[in-house]
Amino acid sequence: MKSLYIKNFRNLTDLSLEGLKKVNLIVGRNNAGKSSLLEAISIYLSNGSEDGLKNVLACRGELVNTNALDENADIKRIMTAQYSSLFYGRNTTFTKNNVFSIGEKDDTLEFRLIRIGEISDSTNNKSKLNRNIIAYTDDETDVPFSVQYIGDGLGVYGPSGIRNVIRFTAHGTNRPTNEKQHFEYVLTRDFMLRYNVTLFDKIAMSDKEKYVLEALRIIEPNVDGLNFLNESDYSNHRIPFVTLKGAGERLRLTSMGDGINRILTVILALVNCKDGVFLLDEFETGLHYTVQQQLWQMIFKLADMLNIQVFATSHSRDCIDSFVSANNDGKGQIIRLDKRGDNVVAVNYDNEDEMQFITEHGVEIR
Repeated sequence: MKSLYIKNFRNLTDLSLEGLKKVNLIVGRNNAGKSSLLEAISIYLSNGSEDGLKNVLACRGELVNTNALDENADIKRIMTAQYSSLFYGRNTTFTKNNVFSIGEKDDTLEFRLIRIGEISDSTNNKSKLNRNIIAYTDDETDVPFSVQYIGDGLGVYGPSGIRNVIRFTAHGTNRPTNEKQHFEYVLTRDFMLRYNVTLFDKIAMSDKEKYVLEALRIIEPNVDGLNFLNESDYSNHRIPFVTLKGAGERLRLTSMGDGINRILTVILALVNCKDGVFLLDEFETGLHYTVQQQLWQMIFKLADMLNIQVFATSHSRDCIDSFVSANNDGKGQIIRLDKRGDNVVAVNYDNEDEMQFITEHGVEIR
């Protein structure tokens, strides 16, 4: 992506990001919209899929398990409230103007709350009936008189019209949607994901495995082997074990601290992102400041080798300093999100000399 535009998504009313680089570090104060920016990118890259939207909602505890609700629960009202959390101001109106949009210059996705109706159209064959489903809003004036309302939903629109409808029912829609581009998304709390075993299996016994070991050695230099094995003889749950030089035994990685487990999650996701996009929320989580520059160096190297675009957030001074030190070829930039009134604006720092001045003189940009 070279640019990104976001309107009325969460607290981002009109955000424009230009000149995106290979590695982009997003900084800013609390509630400036850093995590919202990563969420928006993930929704866009997932092509507005139902799974992509649900993942974003689940990350903030906003996803309702409709299967567990009482049979008398008002599913439509509950799901309207759930999806409204993505709209600026949590707007729940079913109107044309209640829309949030995410995209690049010539490819923008728009999302709005919609009514779903069915048109019954008799054909020449009296025994046959063609049924057409349409989406509309409460303020549309050209809705056919014959439309029968059958439910509510979320409409996903592209430049050529509506692409997908997510119906507000207990079981959702579950239509497969192709990603615009492959991406991996590592959240703040992701230290020991069960998904890690899947990511490891995809790169095991390949050249990419050596980069995972190299990353683990940032914290423990004696690591010389990694594998995911059953937790016990009575469990099929596979967890990471490592071997250390000269130790003669394998050790559970979970016993070696949060930092090394965080690095494992980050690097496994990164090496599985070839020709894609890597999203990392709060880079510094679980990492001592002394290891951050080495990890940034790994990220810059792999982003270049595997053609990966990186977006990471932080509010740490140590992270900013280590990022600038690792960015010695100009492929990275810092983007500060600054809240001004009700709007959030982006300020780019993409000049190496300027970034170096910021770190050397302690200029506050967090």
